[in-house]
Amino acid sequence: MDEYVRRVFEAIRSDEELETLQPQIGDVLVQQATCVLGMHQAVENLKAKLLKHKQELGSHLVKTYPLRSRIDAWVNEKYMQFEKEFIEQHQWSAHEETMEVCRRQQLDQAYYFVHRDLIFMRDQEPVLRKELSRVRQPNRTFTFETKIWMPSNWVVTRVLYGQTEVVPTVIVNNPAAYTGIVVDPDQPKYFVRKYTSRKTNTRYPFWRWLNYFHRTWAWTWNAMFWLGLVVPWCSPVSLRALFFPYAFMPDLELSQVSGNLCPKTSSLTHTLLSRLRLLWHHVRESRDTFESSADKGFLGKSFSRHINRFWNYVLKGACGSVALVLGLTPLCLTVSTLSLVTAVTAPVWMPLVTGVVHLSAILIYDFDRPGKGNAIFYLFEAIFYRFLLHGCLQPVAAILVHPSQALAAVESRMEQEELRAWRDEVLRVIEQPKKEYQKFVSQCLHPFSAVLCEQGVYRDLVQETKHLCEWLQTKITERQKHLQTGLSPDISARVKVSGRELKVILLQTANMLQEFYPRRVLHRLPQSQDSFWEGRHLEPDDWQGLASQLLAEVFSTAFLTPLEATDTCFRLEVQHLNLSRYIDMLKSAEFRDDLDVVSTIHTPKGDIDVDTPFLEIRIFNPIHDKVAATGLFTLRSRQGWKKPWKRTTIGVVDLQKLEIPLPIAHPAIISVLIYNRENDQDPIDMDDVTCQRVLQACQGQTYTETQGADTDTTNGDLSTPDHMTGSDAEVILSNLAEPEATAFSEDDMCMPSPVEEMQNDECYVGGDVRQVSNHDNARGVRVLYHETEADTSCVLEMADV
Repeated sequence: MDEYVRRVFEAIRSDEELETLQPQIGDVLVQQATCVLGMHQAVENLKAKLLKHKQELGSHLVKTYPLRSRIDAWVNEKYMQFEKEFIEQHQWSAHEETMEVCRRQQLDQAYYFVHRDLIFMRDQEPVLRKELSRVRQPNRTFTFETKIWMPSNWVVTRVLYGQTEVVPTVIVNNPAAYTGIVVDPDQPKYFVRKYTSRKTNTRYPFWRWLNYFHRTWAWTWNAMFWLGLVVPWCSPVSLRALFFPYAFMPDLELSQVSGNLCPKTSSLTHTLLSRLRLLWHHVRESRDTFESSADKGFLGKSFSRHINRFWNYVLKGACGSVALVLGLTPLCLTVSTLSLVTAVTAPVWMPLVTGVVHLSAILIYDFDRPGKGNAIFYLFEAIFYRFLLHGCLQPVAAILVHPSQALAAVESRMEQEELRAWRDEVLRVIEQPKKEYQKFVSQCLHPFSAVLCEQGVYRDLVQETKHLCEWLQTKITERQKHLQTGLSPDISARVKVSGRELKVILLQTANMLQEFYPRRVLHRLPQSQDSFWEGRHLEPDDWQGLASQLLAEVFSTAFLTPLEATDTCFRLEVQHLNLSRYIDMLKSAEFRDDLDVVSTIHTPKGDIDVDTPFLEIRIFNPIHDKVAATGLFTLRSRQGWKKPWKRTTIGVVDLQKLEIPLPIAHPAIISVLIYNRENDQDPIDMDDVTCQRVLQACQGQTYTETQGADTDTTNGDLSTPDHMTGSDAEVILSNLAEPEATAFSEDDMCMPSPVEEMQNDECYVGGDVRQVSNHDNARGVRVLYHETEADTSCVLEMADV
């Protein structure tokens, strides 16, 4: 590996293209890779040291406490105590060893960054963690919206050049001139909010009860609004539609020209009188059309005029008017009365409705689930599936089989081995003419520089060989289907037998193999018998070891462990299969209480693989990926709490705190942080959108901006879960650019992610924007700034800091 690394570094230093791109950039890349390799080596040395001391501790426990060392729980407790002490003592060993490597290699810049990282994590991180430990981010936030009854209380906001302000709510009687989306960035955009929202989350206990009360409150007021105001006064079957003389528009929409609330033309609702006027207006138009038309009928206009009058005045006019009056009047009175009664009694029946909804969430579908797990019948899953089946039954359950059933499965496997050997033998016979023909042509015509032609007789021979191979494979596949045992891997792993029956199965399987393999398998193999036993990692004629391997392959390695008396077992029943032959075989067999004859032989399997050395490309990249640090207690850190009885294992992250590579921000971000540190009176606002565009352009990233939403924000659920918890600002720790004596201020240590700007018109500034992904186009984003080429050769030197 050292020789490989040396050659790679020499190739990088002597590469002319890198030198043309930036002088001495090869040396910088080699220094970065050397530092990263030194970090990895320091971590590996620390892990090896832990394993070595752990083995010494195990030997000491066995020698000092021969009885206690047989108790796994006691030994694990000692291991956990040792690992905890080892971590406390060697917490910074990886940093120190890396600093020593950098000092020997004269990597001054890497030494400085590792030293700063050590100072930060040793002195400043505990204080910051203590301050941030009080921050708790819930898994899920719920929003409950209540309709604002009076339109004069709706909140209208105006957005212009990224500035949002609340404007007075003005209601006019004229319809709006334009209500669509404004695409001109110089024109203000107006938004209206028709709901008041209250939020709850899963942070505190009894959050489901809070959801119940808030949902009941929101649904009660919304039900009273719709049933007590909209239905009896604003709907087509309302009292207003029954008694008002003219049609009305009950709903309002926001005008994007003036920001006023105007009547919504699509909500035009006709009253009883307006419907009658429309009906008779239609009758009059029909009569005028008839009278103005020419007389071309067979009966003449004098006769058809009476029919037209009867149709329009009697059937359409009189009957239609009577139907409207007699049908719409009781319908409006009934619906409005029932709606008012239901609205008045909503505080009584709505708690029962929400209670049924929450009960169905517990029993059927949990729409308020805090995580991303199963939501269907989760109570059944928790009690029956996880607790009873997985928790109580699965750890001790096994499937008990009869020896005859195990022998039947073994014989099926033996026949599969014979079938495989026979297939290979027949394939060699089928391929023999083709190989002989190729050999003959090669020997005869090769001296004349002739090659085998793919046409003629040779093509017929190849096609016939192919057809025979396909026919053989079809027959083999059909036979293999009949030889399947039908046991799934999950069931096979739980199949066990008692100790006495295991001895009988091993002995009888060895006898069956000794009679079967020499006659029907070994002589068909293209290799010798010694090679066969060597491939199995067994001694020649070790039929007991071969029996153990076949049983482990048919069932599992746990099959060779006998079933104890305290284990729970189920008997495996075999239907429509005659096992009398195997039962007679067991009866006629001679069994002796000789453990040497039936001892289980465990032969370890292993393959020796030699991998070619390689270096990952990311070891040459000094820029660390951005890691969100909005909360210390994330879902991944809480996964270990689900099984508190399980022993926690020590990983590389817990063993040492050296992050590879170091979390170094981009030089542009470091420069801004240093400038803000030295200019406290006039710092650069990193939350500013323009600053974010410049920083992302320096990093070679594409800045995207989300299109604005619809101006009408009323289309939402009454209790909408908010999945944006904890994503208001993505915090990136940039500890290496901080001063050594910092006040731990969040402004100096964190860089929030770009804020979402309001929508602008389509504009493309600089660069090539053809590489915008389809996913971004689907989300309604557009490129504002993009650089096709970024100068990444900026290296932060010691003098800059």
